Amino acid sequence: MAIQTLTFGKYIPFGIGADFVTLVAPELSSATPIPTFFRSEAHRCPLQDIASLSQKKLLKSQQGEDQHLLSFFNGLCGGTYLEMGALDGRLYSNSFAFHKALDWKGLLVELTPESYLRLVENRPSELAVVNAAVCDQPKKIHYYSKQRQPAVSGVWEFAPTEFRELWWPGITLADTQEIDCRPLREIIATNVGEPAFFDFFSFDIEGSEFMALQGLDFSKVGFGIIFIERQPNNPMKNLAIRTIMERNGYIY
Repeated sequence: MAIQTLTFGKYIPFGIGADFVTLVAPELSSATPIPTFFRSEAHRCPLQDIASLSQKKLLKSQQGEDQHLLSFFNGLCGGTYLEMGALDGRLYSNSFAFHKALDWKGLLVELTPESYLRLVENRPSELAVVNAAVCDQPKKIHYYSKQRQPAVSGVWEFAPTEFRELWWPGITLADTQEIDCRPLREIIATNVGEPAFFDFFSFDIEGSEFMALQGLDFSKVGFGIIFIERQPNNPMKNLAIRTIMERNGYIY
């Protein structure tokens, strides 16, 4: 049995079916052994009432992505997540409700320095909180900070032309800051260790998603469900992302 997820909001969700079935319905597990590190450490616990989570202001996603994830993971405590583009850990966070209501922890990665400082304050008990830009290999890139709008700050080389025209009008390369960019496999190995498994991976880094995926070693890192931001004006990049995920065993 395999998990089939549907396109949701601005994200492209993928699931690694065999592991997710093992987690939620052990009696349906495939006879083919799954690598140990592709198994969740989450355990069953009481279901959370979504209306109550909303009333307590624990649902922080921009377009209900956390509620969609809860449709898979509600009633499971002690899971793990990887969230890239974590901002301050509250604003638009897809992992906040899991952390507060279900005792999940994870690796949070944020590029923007000012958001990172608030992230450290807001999420002090995570597995790790990292200030980094993510690439396929170590390199220098150019970062632009959008004052008072950290959600649309980003990397010059990765931002689509339409994005720059909309959010960074009049900005040139001379207005950016040169910074180091690191592969995701290095960030995971350094801060969590390998092999590693995350129940979900939330991935929103303004156009550099495909390059970041190329910096992963899928033989050492597994995910239950992956949410990747869709590029509405770049179907070729969306197809490339889908291709790399399907080649590594993920179902769209």
